[in-house]
Amino acid sequence: LYFSKSYSQDTIYLKNNDDTLSIPKEKAINYKVINTTVKPIEVTTYYTNGISVSKEHFSSLSPKIRDGEYESYFYNGKTNVKGVFKDDKMEGSWIAYNKEKGFIESKQNFKENLKHGKGFTFYENGKLKRMDAYMRDTLALSSCYDSIGNIIECTSLDTLGIFDKTETMPSYPNGGPQAMMIFLSKNITYPKIARENKLEGKVVVKFYIDTDGSVKNPIVLKNYTTSDELAQEAIRVVSKMPKWIPGTQKGKPVKVYYVLPVTFKLH
Repeated sequence: LYFSKSYSQDTIYLKNNDDTLSIPKEKAINYKVINTTVKPIEVTTYYTNGISVSKEHFSSLSPKIRDGEYESYFYNGKTNVKGVFKDDKMEGSWIAYNKEKGFIESKQNFKENLKHGKGFTFYENGKLKRMDAYMRDTLALSSCYDSIGNIIECTSLDTLGIFDKTETMPSYPNGGPQAMMIFLSKNITYPKIARENKLEGKVVVKFYIDTDGSVKNPIVLKNYTTSDELAQEAIRVVSKMPKWIPGTQKGKPVKVYYVLPVTFKLH
């Protein structure tokens, strides 16, 4: 490993934000500063120019268990998302901010990583845009409003402005599902520990395709492998996907969720 240590802080240089293997400083794109003098342990990720990517807290680094406050940042330095993890699950109120103007775009309540309770989306002027009530990730009730407070018909958007279904769903470029399977098979690296222990199975990953086709915010929905390393590898390889053809609603590109099972099979 390549790292420098000072006053119980480790600086680890990485090729990508989600990588676990350190590299020489001159080849790095990100670096993490790990502060073990505080409890829970604080891990701050930066771009090599010093701009913050995220600040996380962990009760354990091996295995990684997030506990405590979480905050991510836009490249302009403004807060993107903040909330709290408990035993590696999203809990309580999570807030998302607008990139350019910094106003609160949405608030969503979570219980054990599932949407539970009320979620709110706001206009730039602070007026309520949408209210969704969830029961353990199941949408129970929605109310929608225009920018001056009048009730209007709701669409299938969630509180972050992301569709579950659209008129035209996003698609993997240059070959669709078959091309995506080829990409996964070529880019997955079987973790050594999982291979030695002959662990196989599926990791179900959820992410959304942005309006420009980018893969955003991949998370593990289900891990049938019992291996944290395989789950991390699924997130890593999904994050490396090329830009998709975005989904559309009424002829315009929109953000759309996608759920993908990633299969790990030893040969």
